[in-house]
Amino acid sequence: MNILLLTNHLNPGGITSYVLSLGYGLKKQGNKVFVASLPGWGEKFLRENDIPFFNLRLKTKSILNPRIIYSYFILKRFIQRQDINLVHAQTRFTQFLALLLSKGLDIPCISTFHGFYRPHLMRRLLPCLGDLTIAISQAVAQHLIEDFNLDKESLRVIYNSVSPELSCGMDKDYCSLKGSPTLGIVARLSREKGHLVLFSAFKQLIKDYPQARLLVVGTGKIEGELRSWARQENLANQIVFLGNIVQLSPLFKILDVSILPSTQEGFGLSILESQANNVPVVASSIGGITEIIKHRENGILFKSGDHFELYQAIRLLLEDARLRQKIVENAKQQIKEKFSLQRMTLQVEAVYKELMNKNR
Repeated sequence: MNILLLTNHLNPGGITSYVLSLGYGLKKQGNKVFVASLPGWGEKFLRENDIPFFNLRLKTKSILNPRIIYSYFILKRFIQRQDINLVHAQTRFTQFLALLLSKGLDIPCISTFHGFYRPHLMRRLLPCLGDLTIAISQAVAQHLIEDFNLDKESLRVIYNSVSPELSCGMDKDYCSLKGSPTLGIVARLSREKGHLVLFSAFKQLIKDYPQARLLVVGTGKIEGELRSWARQENLANQIVFLGNIVQLSPLFKILDVSILPSTQEGFGLSILESQANNVPVVASSIGGITEIIKHRENGILFKSGDHFELYQAIRLLLEDARLRQKIVENAKQQIKEKFSLQRMTLQVEAVYKELMNKNR
């Protein structure tokens, strides 16, 4: 099959990781894969793996942007020239664009939904569903059914994956940032990721571990607020903001615990990335996270928003070496069985074939 993957950009984030992983996996299965988006750091990975990239020169998230017509026509020519069989879109703008291309060229399209979305009027009237729709977790699938009246028959749940084969960027040494212990959070700096809950738990933790350090990976709208909190609490030297990091594996080498304290989470890719690098995880007991973590088996769950329970969970992992080792081993085994790149690729490819056969 000749497949076009559409997304908004290739900057660091869960959707970009999904596109790069899926493109790599599909190519290994013998498909011809193309990626169209705004440029970003992921281009390097595409070039290194001989996956053609098309620069979609439209910086917008709105389906009402009049330049969408321009994008439609240049992509239409590209699809015809490359004999694309199927379009797979990842974001609202590209899902709308994929629908237009599907109608204009009579080719199937698929939409993947990567999280939770506000059910405002325009989104309910025009949810931009594909001929078939992929949800990255059961929690996201239930959200689509309840809030957007998605037909269950057209919905497929396929979990995200993580693969040690994938890498982008230069290897870096973070040993100078190591604390005793070293905690980390990899997440967009936005309200629903629960950073302030973690900061409050960390403030409690340093009473027991004065040399502890918290490394914060990511950027976002509330970065200024978070930095201000750290300064006001005299923790600016122990809460370190690292921005976006292209290659996370070197950072994971110095982490003792990875934390995801979200108040809303469709899946939690950073959990899998941590587990694949032998870092035990503490995370909120909400949404798609509970489909990854089984409490005290392959991670520790805590009540979302409860900073004291989070503090206790972190202490438990730090102080119980046997539990920590059990969690690390179980998590690695689950990735092999449930969240491998090959498994995700084969499941997505099966959806493609199902849709192609239906169209015939």
